[in-house]
Amino acid sequence: MAQRELRCDLLAQGDNGIMTSTRTTSTRGRLTIALTSISVVLVAAGPSLAHLGLVPPINGFNVFLTGLGLGIASFVLGLSSLLGERKKKNLRRGWTAITSVLAFFITILFLTVSITKGFRTSPKDCDSFSSCFLAGVDAFYAIAYRPGEFASEVSKEFSFLTDISTNTGSPPAFSVGPRRGGDWNFSEEKIERHEFAYGDTTTFFAGGVPAENFPIVLGVAEEKNWTIQIQRPDFYTFEATAETGVFRFKDDISVKMYNSPRCPTPKHSRCSSTAIEVRSRSRTGKSDFGRNAARIENFRARIRALTVETEY
Repeated sequence: MAQRELRCDLLAQGDNGIMTSTRTTSTRGRLTIALTSISVVLVAAGPSLAHLGLVPPINGFNVFLTGLGLGIASFVLGLSSLLGERKKKNLRRGWTAITSVLAFFITILFLTVSITKGFRTSPKDCDSFSSCFLAGVDAFYAIAYRPGEFASEVSKEFSFLTDISTNTGSPPAFSVGPRRGGDWNFSEEKIERHEFAYGDTTTFFAGGVPAENFPIVLGVAEEKNWTIQIQRPDFYTFEATAETGVFRFKDDISVKMYNSPRCPTPKHSRCSSTAIEVRSRSRTGKSDFGRNAARIENFRARIRALTVETEY
């Protein structure tokens, strides 16, 4: 009789143990699904609200980052749930973990598509959803097959620089932007970080005198939908405002041109050349994820296609 009662107690304990484990796993699974759902909504809502102008760009970006954080949390929680169910050989509940993994993948893809427009591992012409989607795929490829190079490039993008110039010693000046306040100067510390992250962003040159190249360069700015704020053809300078495609952050741009002794290729006995300086500066944020440098490179590439670039 005593043995029978002991056996019943053990079975009861075992049943309670299983029920407790099942209840715990179920709670973890429900939490994973909830976090995943909220994450996907926030990751999609942040850029959408900012793009539609319903919230300021920085607020939309913060919503996006919050969703990304929740996506990471759901991924970790779901993975732990999957490992726990695998030990118990109860894989039916593992689908919650798989769901979180897929949702996390989608979250990271949204992140890549939204931000890697500035990464130097992505195409320079990333200006539409399809091309940026390919940029996201390229980023995943770079992570898998070129992790060292990718990490090095990305570390430069997170160098906390939002003011990029082809010439840090004598950068193009702004007459409109400084009225909004803020630091518009290049300190020694900023120049050092600029040289490390964007040492290849330098002055570029086009054959011909500035008077010939000014309308071409101004036309490229208008072609890229920059809003021209000030133009001074007599000094071959202009200022413009650009807007990022996803979150619609506003950036200020200043361009100046002047005569240069460089000659186009092939050399001529009598020649003239125009030096072109570009400065692109974000209005808000601590880092631009390389967007300003990418803008300057795209601008240079278009001018290069329309003019004769002089040799270095």
